[in-house]
Amino acid sequence: MKNFVVYKSSAGSGKTTTLAIEYLKLSLAKPVNFKHILALTFTKDAANEMKKRILHYLIQIIEYQKGNQLDFIFNPLIAYQKKLQKIEAEEGKQRCIEEIQKQAGVLLKLILHSYSDFAISTIDSFTHRVIKSFAHDLGIAISFEVELDADNLLKTAVNELISRIGDENPKLSEVLLDFSLHKIGNDKSRKVDDDLKALAKNLLDDVKEEFLVDLRKLSIEELLQIKDQVFAEMKIFEGFVNREARKAQKLIKSKELDCKNFYYGKGNICNWFFNLAQSNFPEKNILPNTHVWSSIDDDKWCSGKADEADKAKIESIKNELKEHFHLLNDYIEEHVNNYLIFKQISKNIYPLVVLNEIEKLIFQLKTESNVLHISDFNKLIAQAISGEPAPFIYERIGNWYRHFLLDEFQDTSALQWNNLLPLVENSLSENNLNLLVGDGKQSIYRWRGSDVKQFVHLPNLLNKPDELSLQRERLLKENYEERNLLTNYRSDEQIVDFNNDLFHFIRNSNWLSDDTKKVYDEINQTVAKGKQNAGIVDIHLLDEKDDEILEDTLLKSVEKALEEGYSYRDITILVRKNNIATAYADLLIDNEIPVISSVGLRVSSSAKVKFLLSFFQSVLQEEENIYKIEIIRYLLQQQMLGENTLNNFHRLISELMSAKEGFSAAFYSLLNQNNYSIDTAKLNRSDVYELAEYIIRIFELNMPDPYLQFFLDVLHDFKRSPYVQLSDFMLWWTEHEKDIFIELPNGLDAVTIQTVFKAKGLQYPVVIFPIT
Repeated sequence: MKNFVVYKSSAGSGKTTTLAIEYLKLSLAKPVNFKHILALTFTKDAANEMKKRILHYLIQIIEYQKGNQLDFIFNPLIAYQKKLQKIEAEEGKQRCIEEIQKQAGVLLKLILHSYSDFAISTIDSFTHRVIKSFAHDLGIAISFEVELDADNLLKTAVNELISRIGDENPKLSEVLLDFSLHKIGNDKSRKVDDDLKALAKNLLDDVKEEFLVDLRKLSIEELLQIKDQVFAEMKIFEGFVNREARKAQKLIKSKELDCKNFYYGKGNICNWFFNLAQSNFPEKNILPNTHVWSSIDDDKWCSGKADEADKAKIESIKNELKEHFHLLNDYIEEHVNNYLIFKQISKNIYPLVVLNEIEKLIFQLKTESNVLHISDFNKLIAQAISGEPAPFIYERIGNWYRHFLLDEFQDTSALQWNNLLPLVENSLSENNLNLLVGDGKQSIYRWRGSDVKQFVHLPNLLNKPDELSLQRERLLKENYEERNLLTNYRSDEQIVDFNNDLFHFIRNSNWLSDDTKKVYDEINQTVAKGKQNAGIVDIHLLDEKDDEILEDTLLKSVEKALEEGYSYRDITILVRKNNIATAYADLLIDNEIPVISSVGLRVSSSAKVKFLLSFFQSVLQEEENIYKIEIIRYLLQQQMLGENTLNNFHRLISELMSAKEGFSAAFYSLLNQNNYSIDTAKLNRSDVYELAEYIIRIFELNMPDPYLQFFLDVLHDFKRSPYVQLSDFMLWWTEHEKDIFIELPNGLDAVTIQTVFKAKGLQYPVVIFPIT
């Protein structure tokens, strides 16, 4: 019998049911042994769902009466017990059921009396338990606390780093000052803390660990040398491209020609030269497109709308333009790959220089506070078991747990799998059953290190550099059995057929790697009974990328579902990113459609709330012009300071920057000129709630707005606390804004808006997916 069984599933194929029945097969064979089975999944919700499912099936078995439809549970249990000779092969079905019912009664009692031994948990919970048990052996304090909030840890470390700027840390001060100036030069906020935190997240990432090992060997001085080299190489490339492109631009201008006179509108050769003549030319426009090549190869130079005089001018310079093109293109083709790499490095080079310093501070913070971040778990275990055929920290665990059931394997990181391998190896060597379940198409935790390749290549192991890994791979191969769950019990026939066709198309495309194509092997699902001739997939192909058309189509899709008898709660709208969820939540609210969205209804996502917060910051930090610039940007977006154009924005900012009376005085003067009369003395006298009401009244923000109203409620509650100053509120808000949402009543009949990531494993009668 093969003991390393891998189930390959698809959405709706009964994965949880399969796992629950496999658990029951093992535990009912000898109920007292349920405590020797360890099932691991990825989320607490999934672990709780599996526990509930197993207990529910046990109760169904115990309460079974003849005629009930429980063959899907009893048949595999009877077959397994006969294989183990727990039940005589010739025994009748009813007699078998009665025997299994007795075992189920015993098992349920054992689980309820020893619930802590009902070992179904997340991988993180399991590793936490291991580390807690072997804290002394691993060289850590037994009383350590677990830090789940990476943002809090990173924020504290980055703030500590910035606080060290000064004469005692000249190199650090130089780097952070240069970084701030670099950001301003690229039209970005001078604040550097967000960028530092974003890159520092890599310090908590399993996958990045191998790259960080090399980075740790470099000093700040060495990293600064690399930074200088990167910018020098970029400058050489940009300088050459600018010079040559400007020669072509000068030639075109000398003939008083406009780019619209050239073949193929915005994508033409004239615009290609003009784009590259800019100091900060966009990366996406460096290489010539097919329309540019049409001018060179097919002699297509003139727009159909160009008059004869302009055509003659273009004809007179096209050979010179060709020379400029070839000189420029030859240089670009030779150097562009290196340039694009340097360009990507340059975007993070400053945070990279101080990354080692941030890591030291994080380590110091964790040591002083006696905490471990959850990302430390797998690293600690990996270090303890490295190169050990029988790692000491697993001796007791391996002797206790005999069967391992691993769910959502496609989302397991390489480090997690390597840490679990010794346990699986030990179990297989004792002839015990081990199960893995996964669906490569649903691998969504790449940001946490998941590697779908290790699932699709099973029983082979990726990155097996030593004899120990090869030995484990041989054992997996000897015991390997693959099973496919091919029936879709969730979706109707039309949806299943559509998915089959789509996956078949993807599988046979030529734009996917072989590894990715393997994900779509053996995925032709069949339809469950009762699901035939039902379901619909409705695709709208929009002629152009237009937000208004997309929004109108979205609203009509909701209306159509309601007309067909569905309620709001039956509908979900899937989005790719959180900011899109916010935009669609606003759209539906504006059209009086009730909405539920954990992200879209975050109070801080409201443009009006952001405007108020910018005003608060401008009052608190009078010398920081960035907040006043954000206020101007909002007023322009709302057409409250003239036309919302980039030129108008730059003009206003330039005028304020050069004003004799100073930026701040000129800013308030600009508002007064546009009938927004601000009493600056009142700004500093008011408490936080009064200040908000004052700004709302001045800028006429008091239209019905649930976000703004909820924000005012928050301010009103804060006003009653002992800390009523604006600075107190902003400090509190910074800590809590991510957790403040518009509150909705339970059981609300409303459309749900959520990201694809959050929707994994859920189901709705109506799913709308507006792809932009």
